[in-house]
Amino acid sequence: MSEDYYRFKTNSSLDDDGFMTIPEAATSLPFIESADCGENEEIPWYWGMLGSYILTFEFGKYKMENFQGNTSGVGVWDYLNWYILEVDEEKGQALLLADKCVAKKCFCRDDDIPRDDVVSVWEKSELRDFLNNKFYEDAFNEDEKGFIVPRNKYEDKVFILNEECVREKFRYENIRDGEIHYIDDSTGETKVLHDLIDWWVETKGSEYGHMCVVAPNGHIDTCGREMSSDIVGVRPAIWVNLRKLVEYGCKKGAVFAKLIED
Repeated sequence: MSEDYYRFKTNSSLDDDGFMTIPEAATSLPFIESADCGENEEIPWYWGMLGSYILTFEFGKYKMENFQGNTSGVGVWDYLNWYILEVDEEKGQALLLADKCVAKKCFCRDDDIPRDDVVSVWEKSELRDFLNNKFYEDAFNEDEKGFIVPRNKYEDKVFILNEECVREKFRYENIRDGEIHYIDDSTGETKVLHDLIDWWVETKGSEYGHMCVVAPNGHIDTCGREMSSDIVGVRPAIWVNLRKLVEYGCKKGAVFAKLIED
């Protein structure tokens, strides 16, 4: 495959499989020259990627749950890939969304729901604690932790998207479906199964005690689900140092991204 492919010459006449590699030049963020530009023009190397490409090298992993939502004791791990949703050119950082749900968890227990708006639901939520402690420690090795940049006002390392971010930065409903991989160990055999489920959005629902979710069809359900529901999926988001991440992927010899077709 030609290295020019990363210049977004993505059309049906190309004799390839839809993947692109990121050559060494791409690590000179924030810009590289493009043959598609006029003389002396520059565009970001990720131009055209946002919301349409998925990282395809393994970055992070999690231990799959069984049917009952309990972490399986058989040690089956699933690797994560990531959508690029936003790039902060000034800081050289990118907002990534996991390609699948990593667990089914309640958002917040009934007794922990704030009775006013002084304290946000997210701040006190069980979900926030899970993502920034157990999931973070289990999912990422020390190298990977070094790429993750706390960004929100709580300095969370891992978080979930709010409704505005889903609508603006993850626009295509046909790729929003929340797939989860889980274990069937009920028969003594270990089988990996897939399912489509709702996933949490960090925005209050229209009914009291509810949070918005993205439904399996990709629509945002603004009525939402009860915060105490433990059958809703968790889809992590992170900010990363993009230059370091690309360098890490190139050293692994990994294919970096694939176009998501409409």
